[in-house]
Amino acid sequence: MVKIAVLGSTGPVGTLFCTKALDRGHTVTALARTPSKMTLTHKNLKIVQGDATNKDDVAKLCAGADVVVSCVGQPPRAATHIMEKTAANILAGKPKKIIVVSSLGLCGSSPLIRYALLPIAGSLNLRDAERADALVRDANCPWVCVRPAALGDGAGKGKYLATEATGASFAMLPRDDVALFLADACESDHWDRKAVQLYAA
Repeated sequence: MVKIAVLGSTGPVGTLFCTKALDRGHTVTALARTPSKMTLTHKNLKIVQGDATNKDDVAKLCAGADVVVSCVGQPPRAATHIMEKTAANILAGKPKKIIVVSSLGLCGSSPLIRYALLPIAGSLNLRDAERADALVRDANCPWVCVRPAALGDGAGKGKYLATEATGASFAMLPRDDVALFLADACESDHWDRKAVQLYAA
């Protein structure tokens, strides 16, 4: 059983990941600004009210966890930038292991995808996300930086293509399969200290 702390737990990927982690018998402590948005109930789920941009809230979340998983996302062209601050708060919490959802196209992983994201996300949001990505990759503890391709809804395939090789893909990757990778990465050190490009299988 893995003790997992989750940020972004009420978002689309976060909710799916929490479900998979609980189904596998792990314990989940989920940080939520509005706990009532958490639709899951489970004996191994603890919901803690707090904000990913609040250093103290994140420190309390990280305490005692075997792995901290961040599914925090940034709305396109948001006026505030939270990704770097969230990553810094996680690191300040001295986690044993970090798994963070980033994005394909960041930090040189695919200039083509980054160019396509620019008009959608905006340059300031992309730079904020890239700084967060870089912070995670400089962590002293084991880390996994997950860069999924274009996210889609609907049923997952129960599989994914994970690679360290950079490249481009516009094929839709079900969020359910991103959550599957996160659950797998919590149980394995195979991808530790690696930036992983995640594609539809």
